[in-house]
Amino acid sequence: MKKVSEELIDFIDNKEMSGTSKCMTIANISHHAQYCHKPEYLLDAAARCGEIGATEAATAYYLLILENSDETKLPINEEYRETYAKAALGIVSSHGHKIPLERQRSFLSRAIGYLKGQDTEDSLCRLELRLAQVAKGEGLYEEAETLNNRAWDRAKKLNDEGFLREAALFTSDFLFWQGRIIEAVTRYEEAVGDLEKLPIDAQTLLGCATLGWCYGISGQTARGISLIESVQKKAKEHDLSNVIRYADIMSVLTLFDSGRIKEAEIILNHFFTTPEEDLGNYELWAGYASKAFILYHKNEVEGCFEYQVKAYEKSKDIGWFHHRGPWNFEYMEWLEERGFLHPEMNYNSEIKRLINWPDIYMKGVGLKYQARRMIKDKKDIRSVLAVIEESIALLTESGARIELSHAQVLKAQICLKTGKSTEASLLLNEAWLVFSGINPELFPEHLLPYIEENQTEEFLLGIISEVGHTIGTVQDHNQLLERIINLVLKLTKAGRGGIFLKGEDDILRLMAGRNLDISHLNSEEFSSSYQMVKSVFKNGIEKIKKDGPLFHEERKGWQMAYPVNHHEALLGVIYLDNNLIFGAPTKECLFAMKIIAGQLAIALKNAEAYREIARLKERLEDETLFYRKEFEAQPFAGEIVGESTSIQKVLSQIQKVGPTDSTVLILGETGVGKELVAKAIHRSSNRRTGPFIPINSAALDPGLIASELFGHEKGAFTGASKQRRGRFELADGGTLFLDDIDTLSLDIQAKILRAIQEKQFERVGGDKAIFSDFRLLAATNQDLEAMIKNGRFRQDLYFRLNVFPIKIPPLRKRKEDIPILSMYFLNELNRKFGRNIKGLTKQQVSQLTDYRWVGNIRELKHVIERAIILSDGKKIKLPILESDANEETDADDNVILPMQDMERQHILRALKASGGRVSGVQGAAAKLEMKPPTLYAKIRKLGIKKNYSG
Repeated sequence: MKKVSEELIDFIDNKEMSGTSKCMTIANISHHAQYCHKPEYLLDAAARCGEIGATEAATAYYLLILENSDETKLPINEEYRETYAKAALGIVSSHGHKIPLERQRSFLSRAIGYLKGQDTEDSLCRLELRLAQVAKGEGLYEEAETLNNRAWDRAKKLNDEGFLREAALFTSDFLFWQGRIIEAVTRYEEAVGDLEKLPIDAQTLLGCATLGWCYGISGQTARGISLIESVQKKAKEHDLSNVIRYADIMSVLTLFDSGRIKEAEIILNHFFTTPEEDLGNYELWAGYASKAFILYHKNEVEGCFEYQVKAYEKSKDIGWFHHRGPWNFEYMEWLEERGFLHPEMNYNSEIKRLINWPDIYMKGVGLKYQARRMIKDKKDIRSVLAVIEESIALLTESGARIELSHAQVLKAQICLKTGKSTEASLLLNEAWLVFSGINPELFPEHLLPYIEENQTEEFLLGIISEVGHTIGTVQDHNQLLERIINLVLKLTKAGRGGIFLKGEDDILRLMAGRNLDISHLNSEEFSSSYQMVKSVFKNGIEKIKKDGPLFHEERKGWQMAYPVNHHEALLGVIYLDNNLIFGAPTKECLFAMKIIAGQLAIALKNAEAYREIARLKERLEDETLFYRKEFEAQPFAGEIVGESTSIQKVLSQIQKVGPTDSTVLILGETGVGKELVAKAIHRSSNRRTGPFIPINSAALDPGLIASELFGHEKGAFTGASKQRRGRFELADGGTLFLDDIDTLSLDIQAKILRAIQEKQFERVGGDKAIFSDFRLLAATNQDLEAMIKNGRFRQDLYFRLNVFPIKIPPLRKRKEDIPILSMYFLNELNRKFGRNIKGLTKQQVSQLTDYRWVGNIRELKHVIERAIILSDGKKIKLPILESDANEETDADDNVILPMQDMERQHILRALKASGGRVSGVQGAAAKLEMKPPTLYAKIRKLGIKKNYSG
C-alpha cells in the first residue's frame, strides 16, 4: 500500500496541476494510506483547511506529518525540520485543547530540537511559548518560566512588533497563572501599541481572553469584559469555535468576581448549548465549577454538589487540580454546612492546597478564607490578624484589587471589634473605591456609614499627577497616547475607549484605542457612539449619555465624548464607555477629565512642533544619504550631447514640457539616456530647487518594492526596526523618476496609480495618509500597449503616464552623433583617469559609426573607457568590436526557451543571489516570494543539483 501510494504521489507531483488541487489530492492519498511521503504538501493542505475552518481535516494532516513521517526515507534536512516545526505549531494552535499535554510536549520538544542551531529565531520563539504553556499546564512552573523568559528574549532580539505582542500575550498568561496579575496587565499594555489590534490565530486569542479575566481580577471589570467580547467577535469572524467557548468561560469568571451572577448565568447557559463531547477538558472543568456556583445562588444543594463532583473529576482527567476561582470557597462552605462534604475537594483541603501552590494571588485568597474560617472557629484574634495581613500583602503584590478589597473589609471588621476605628475606616474607604466602580453591592451595606464623601480626591489627584508625569517624560507620540488612554480608562472605570485626533486633512482618526479599533468605527454597533464623537468634534462641547442600553440588551451603562481643545482649536476627542455600570462618572471625575484633556492638548501641540522639526531634520538626512549614494553610483552623468535632427527634437520637447507639471513617459531602448532626459526635464522645471529622486524599478527587491516606494512603519515586517520614508515621500516638492516601470507588479501599479491621482499614500504597516507634492516621470524600454493586451500592465496607469511621451532614438538611428559623443566621453574619461589621449582617427570614427550599438550610448561609453585603459601613450587603441549574438535585437526576439528551462534558470539565479540559501529572510524562497517547501519541491522537480546550504 505504501509503495503504491508513494508512486502515485510522485506521479501527481510531476503532473501539471494547480497548487490547491495538487496539494489536496496528495494530502487525501496520504491520509487514506496513513503514509507521509511528501510532508510539504500535507502542511500546505492543513493550512488551507485551517483557513476555511475545517479544523478536523487540518488536525488529521498535521498528525500525519508528526506521527507517520518515515525518517528512514525522508531526509532530515532544513526543509523537513521546518515542515515538522510548522506542523507542531499548527496542531497545538488549532487542536491543543483536545490533545493531552504529554503529546503536545513530545511534538514541540522534537520540533525545538530540529531547529536548534538554525537561523529560525521566529519559529523557536513560537515553539518555546507553546511549550511553556504545556509546562504550565503540567504544573512545572520553573520550566515554564525559563521557556517564557527565553522566548521573550528572542522576541526582543527580533525587534518585531507582531512578535513582541504575541510573546507578551503568552508571557502575560504565564504571569497570570503565577498570580502576578498586575505584571501580566503591564506587560500586555507595554506591547499592545497605540491601537489594540487582536491577532487571528486561536492560541494567541485564548491568551487575550485570559488577559480579559486579568483585568477583571485587577478591578477593571468593564475593561476586561470588553476585551473578552472583542476576542469573541474576532473568533466569530474566523469561525474559531473553541476560542468562542473559552471566551464565554472567561466572561463568566470575570462576572463572578464582580458579583454579576445573573449575567454570568446567561452566558454559562449559552456555553452549555454545545454538546459536552465537543468541549475541551479545561472548558468542562471550569464550566462544571461555574455551574455549581450558580446552583449555590439558587439554593439547589444536590445539583450544586453534583457539579462540584463533576468539576473535580474533570480536573483529574487533565492532571491539574489548581483552581482560580475564590468563589469556589463560597459554595464549598455552604455545601459542608448542609452535610455535603467532598472527600478530596473541600474547604480545608483547598486552603492547604492553595497556600502551598506557587501562585501568590490564590495563596492570598486561600489565606483570606483561612482567616474567615478561623474567625468562625473563634480562634485567637492575633493569629487571625497575622493570617489576614499576610493575605493582604500577597494580594497587594499580586495586584488583585477585588480580592484585596474583600480582605481589607474582613480586616476592617476585626479592627472595629477591637476598637481600631481609624484603621478600619481607612481600609473600608480603600475597598469602597474599588467596589463602587465595579458593583457597589459587593460592599457590605452596614459598613457604608464609614465611607467618607471626599475619599476619591486622593485617587483623582494621583491620576492627574501620573498624566502630568507621562506628558513630561514620554517623547514618543504613540506611546504618549497609549499611556493617556490607559490612565483615563483607569480614572473613569470605562471598559472601552479611544483617542480621536484631527489629521492633516482635517479628518478625525482613531489614534489610540482599548477594545476599540478601526474596524469598529463603521459597524452598526458603534454607529451612535461614532456620531457622538463627530458631534463633539464639530461643536467642542462634551456629551454624556447614561443609564441607557448600550450594545447589550441585558445591560445599561454610560458613554462619554470629551473634546481636546487648545485655545480655540479643536484637536480631537476622547471617547469612553462602560456597559456594565449604572450612572456616569462623578462631577469630580469629569473635572479631572477636563484637566487631562487640557494637558493632552498642550502635549499634542508641543509634539506637533517637535515632529515638524524632526521631520525636516530626518528628511534632510535622508536626502543627503540618498544623493550621496546616487553620486557614488554615478560619478558623472554628463549632458545631452548631439546635433542630429532626432536628438534636437528631443531637446525641443524637453524645453516645452519642462516648465509644466505634466507627467512624462520616456520611451527608448536600454542605454539611450532616459534618466539623462528625466534630469534635464527636472532642471528646466519650476521644481529645479527640489529633489530629483530616481528609482530603478527593475533593481528593487520584489518583496520590498512597496517599502522602497512608499516607506514603512517600525515593525511593519521582520527587520523594520525603525520608520523609513519612501521615494514618493522624499520627492515632495520635486521630481520622481520611475525607470523600468514595466517591471512592477500589477498590485504595485495600482498603488502608484492611486498615489498619482490623489498625491497621497500609506506607508507599509501604517494607515495614516501621507501627502507628497511630486511630479512623476516614467521610463520604459518595453511596448506598454502590448503588455496591456497581455494583461501585464494596467491600462488606466498607462493613460496617466502617457500624457506627454518622449521617444529617444537608439544610437544606430543617429549615427552622425557618434563622433561627437565619442569625443565627449574621451574628454570626460581623460579627466577621470588623468590621461591625455588625443582624438580618434578617421578609420576609428568609421569603425565606431558602422557598429550596431545594441547597448546604445552606455555601450559606447564603456567601449571608450576600455580603449583608454588598453591604450599606451597618447594614441587611443580601440578594442575589437564584435556583436554578441545574445544582444542582437533580431535574435533577441526570436530565441524562445521552454518554460521549464526559463523557470530553472530563474531559480538558479535566485540561489546564486542568495548565496545558495533557500529559506530565511535573505533566502532564495523569500526573493522569489515562495514558501521554502514549495521551492524545495521545484528544485527536485527541475533536477537542480546545485549545492545550496541547508
